[in-house]
Amino acid sequence: MRSALFVDFDNVFIGLQQQDEALARTFATNPLQWIEWLEQSLPGHEGFDGDPRRRILARRCYLNPKSFGDYRPYFIRGAFETVDCPVLTTYGKTSADVHMVLDILDLLNHEVRVDEVILMSADADFTPVLLKLRRWDLRTVVVAVGPSAAAYRAAADIVVDQDLFVEKALLQQEGERVRKPAQQAPARQRPVAPAKPAAAPPAPTAAPEREPHSACLHELLKQASDPVPMSTLAAAFRERFPEFSEDWGGHGSFKQFLFGLDLSGLEISNVAPGYIYDPARHTPPKDGVPEYEEAFKAKHPDIEPLARKISVLTDTPFLLPEHYAILLRAVAEGTGPEYESMNEMAKKVRDKCRDGGVPIGRQAINFILRGITFAGHRFSKTADQPARLADLFIQNTQTLCSSAQFNLSDKEVRVLKAWIKHAL
Repeated sequence: MRSALFVDFDNVFIGLQQQDEALARTFATNPLQWIEWLEQSLPGHEGFDGDPRRRILARRCYLNPKSFGDYRPYFIRGAFETVDCPVLTTYGKTSADVHMVLDILDLLNHEVRVDEVILMSADADFTPVLLKLRRWDLRTVVVAVGPSAAAYRAAADIVVDQDLFVEKALLQQEGERVRKPAQQAPARQRPVAPAKPAAAPPAPTAAPEREPHSACLHELLKQASDPVPMSTLAAAFRERFPEFSEDWGGHGSFKQFLFGLDLSGLEISNVAPGYIYDPARHTPPKDGVPEYEEAFKAKHPDIEPLARKISVLTDTPFLLPEHYAILLRAVAEGTGPEYESMNEMAKKVRDKCRDGGVPIGRQAINFILRGITFAGHRFSKTADQPARLADLFIQNTQTLCSSAQFNLSDKEVRVLKAWIKHAL
């Protein structure tokens, strides 16, 4: 698959910097690291008839030379064409997005037609060009740093949100780079492996390792009287197998880890928040109205309709007010002298919520933490108060609603505050 990559450096760097300065530096100083992930690990497109392996033919990086010129040599070394986009207005606006759109449209008339366009940006204003590329039957991928991912889901073929990019392309790739020999051949260059006799032994060694995991899965499902939520099952696995790290043995997520086990007789349901069940013993989760949503309606009938609407339009986590209170208190406890970074705090918040009987996924926690930072807050070793954090998250949620063309009335703002802050 012939691909072209366009990087809105300023926005991506600033978005990552708001989460963790070390992540931003990794992105800026080692582009070959995350390009390797894009080429070798990013999922392919359904219905594509050609070779699914990516080959990025064009690499272009658009940056403000005054603010970020020190990072230009790293991208030049990574075979990027760098385009200087200086500030043009007193508000700090550059012409990067205009340059990117013009260069993307130039591709449509290029003698060598690419199959895919990959955009990396924190802005949500590339939707029109994505729709034009779709009309020209070009596949599109957006690596969306910041709150712009929701705006691209219907316009792009593949959307990589900030959590996935950080975990897989920056953190995990960095760990693998340290462990591997520097000159190891990339995975996409291994077509001759099946011809080697040495390729056969790994198969039998994998089975004994996974056997206890599969047995544990079936045992837990046998003991359950109802479908088991993924988060509950993941917590049970962590207690039984404490050696598992965040990436679940290299699988990236608990769900991907499950796909590698013996699932005979079991079914996985995508009904939120995700379940696994035995169809011979369990009633399948009801589509559209999971038990969690029914509980929300029963406990907070005045809040649930607006909370659902905001969640659908902005991806704001659809949590009970009581669960927001537990989470925000855990976030406040993670600040102060014990604060290290947002990534470490997210792990601690997840563990505290789980220990409090409220399993909340990392994706929801990261969304809330980033929302607080988008409102102008910086986590540090200065202790924060839960109510203050709630106000900041409410402020960011109002901004997201406005961006989604959903302008909240005064009454709806009061309901929003009751949803996020009332239980504190």
